[in-house]
Parts: sequence; C-alpha cells; structure tokens
Amino acid sequence: MQPAFIANFGVIEQGHLKYVKAEISIRVSSQQAEMAARYHLPALRNSSLVLLLSRQDEVTVTTGSGREAIREEALMELRAVLKAEEGQPDIDDLMFTNFVVRQ
Repeated sequence: MQPAFIANFGVIEQGHLKYVKAEISIRVSSQQAEMAARYHLPALRNSSLVLLLSRQDEVTVTTGSGREAIREEALMELRAVLKAEEGQPDIDDLMFTNFVVRQ
C-alpha cells in the first residue's frame, strides 16, 4: 500500500512530536480481491490504518509484541472495511515491510 503511512502518536512531551512510519503490504488470494482493495484504498488508508497508528502509545510501537498486536488489529479493521463495502473480507494477511518510530 503506497505511499507509506505516517502518523503522530502518543502524548506530546516538551514540544516533541512522536511519529511512526509504516510501510504495509497486504496479501489477497484473487484478482477480484486485489481490485476491491485498490478501489477502496482511500477508506482503507484513512479510516482504518492512519487512525489505528495514531492511537497507539510508545510501549506498543516499540516492542515486537506491540507491533504484532497492531498488525492483527490492522488486519481485522481492513477486513471489516472490505466486508462492509464488498460483502467479503477479502484480505488474507497484512505485513509491515518497514516500521520506523521517531521519538
């Protein structure tokens, strides 16, 4: 999913913004599923992934188990969007291909 996702997260302390940059790939099992994901990309990006990343805390984004929890929640949210729009949750898996945290 291009471009990469960039979101502020956590509480701003002493004027310093914290942000996360995540590059995400999704796996689908059919060309129809790929077309549906591409068609609904704006909804998938904004309503699901950017908001999900924004509401994380520092501990979650900096630990392996926290990142796995974010990945699982992101997958569930993307599936929910596609199910609402297309009637089927056509996304098989989601992977972070790059995950950078700036504190």
